[in-house]
Amino acid sequence: WRRVRSLFEGCDPTWLQTRVQSGLSSGQGLIEAVSDSAGSDKRLCAVEGEFATILRQTQNDGNILSAVLRQAWDGDDLQTMNRRTNSLAAKGPHISVITHSTRDELIRLLDATERTNGFANRFNFCLVRRARLLPEGGGLDDFASARLTGRLKASFDCARNVLAMSRDAEATALWHRIYADLSQAAPGIFGALTARAEAHVLRWSMMYALIDRSAVIRKEHLLAGLAIWSYCDKSGSI
Repeated sequence: WRRVRSLFEGCDPTWLQTRVQSGLSSGQGLIEAVSDSAGSDKRLCAVEGEFATILRQTQNDGNILSAVLRQAWDGDDLQTMNRRTNSLAAKGPHISVITHSTRDELIRLLDATERTNGFANRFNFCLVRRARLLPEGGGLDDFASARLTGRLKASFDCARNVLAMSRDAEATALWHRIYADLSQAAPGIFGALTARAEAHVLRWSMMYALIDRSAVIRKEHLLAGLAIWSYCDKSGSI
């Protein structure tokens, strides 16, 4: 994350400084962070070093964090209604979560309820292993870093002006061919964890198109989204 964060510093410093936060502990707290009274910027990227912290909170009686995260993923407006305290409301929030866990901890703490109620399958689980040993460390040189930051910033600036997206004819034909398979959930717990495949592939394909500064999803963007989902699907089976 520190490597990626350094690239974002030159792309959207306001988002990085004010809309990237940690400390997810309750549904009410999440809504408050993007509430209408908090300002007009409804973006929030929650970066949590330990997924275990989130999972433990969802298991506490009365904690609505799981429900609020599910609503946020669906793009719904968020609100609480409480007679004793002021109600909270957030219209049009845009929330993302980046978190980490060991395999053993995830299996131990992701209980049966969150595996099957739609909470877990709103996340993309990616199994990560060390690819190589770098005794002297590693990283991009200044020129490569500046070049990549410039490309990302151009994509961000373009994406802000995109009001609607569509697929071209080739991507549409491919989408129709793969949609049935993506929509067919596997049986059992694995199926519950890997449902929503079509929604995840759609979102990934949109992001790849926007990175290419395009409001039109092309075949290569859809194939890139499929590749990401294929990795997540295989990660869930390990």
